[in-house]
Amino acid sequence: MQFLPTLLVIPFSGVLSDRWSRRDLLILVQILGISVSLALTILTFTNSITFPILLVLSVLNGLLKGLDMPVRHTIVTETVGDRAHWSNALA
Repeated sequence: MQFLPTLLVIPFSGVLSDRWSRRDLLILVQILGISVSLALTILTFTNSITFPILLVLSVLNGLLKGLDMPVRHTIVTETVGDRAHWSNALA
């Protein structure tokens, strides 16, 4: 449930990163990711978590991961000037 949305969103996130500010898009994705993680944490500690809620949070996390990866890779490749160092910078 987590990786299928990632595969579906990755092609569109490249278009989004070209049209919007990469920095602002990355900040938005990070804030939304924190809120999904916080919701999972609160629901787990209060014993309110159910399987359908876990599936929804997994799908949301997969969507956010699909948006995060291309934008992050683009920012890193723009920041690191020498192409020989890209693999180390991305890792």
